Amino acid sequence: MDINSMQKSVETGGRYYPVIMQTEEMGGFFVTCPIFDGCFSQGETIEQALSNIREVIHLCAEEMTPAHVPQVSMHQVQI
Repeated sequence: MDINSMQKSVETGGRYYPVIMQTEEMGGFFVTCPIFDGCFSQGETIEQALSNIREVIHLCAEEMTPAHVPQVSMHQVQI
């Protein structure tokens, strides 16, 4: 699977959070959750990167009350 920029949703604790995944030049994958500042991780495989970001999102979400978690929507634009 070729993913130069892949969008997914990661489920953690019953909620789904958007993540953006990119391939790394030296191999592996970088993944970030755009609704939390500084919420990013990486992994050697897609599955590992998603597992790692799930843990980071859980830590970020613990610090916020449900009312303070931003509601976002993901869109794609064609150019």
